[in-house]
Amino acid sequence: MNSLQSSRPHAEDIGPYKLATYAWPGGYSLVTLMEDGEALCIPCSNGENGSEATANPTGDGWGMVQTFIHWEGFPLQCAHCNKELESEYDEGPDQYDPPLETLNDYGQPI
Repeated sequence: MNSLQSSRPHAEDIGPYKLATYAWPGGYSLVTLMEDGEALCIPCSNGENGSEATANPTGDGWGMVQTFIHWEGFPLQCAHCNKELESEYDEGPDQYDPPLETLNDYGQPI
């Protein structure tokens, strides 16, 4: 049985194809979305660090859905190695957490 016929091929079984770490053009860092909605860094998506990530659907959350660029928002965390995955256009914590004195009792800007 070759790796394409395997019931659970891992990233290292899919041959020479590995996910690129950066998007082209632009050089933006890529992140992988998994079946269970978690994010994985590219090294873990490529089966490094003991990851069981696979390019084929598995039903157990280890199947890759897509790679994407995390443009903005809070940092994501790799579900396997816990690496923090920063957004490309993060403007710092003030962008998301305004000082409390600028909010009313309902959390809205004053």
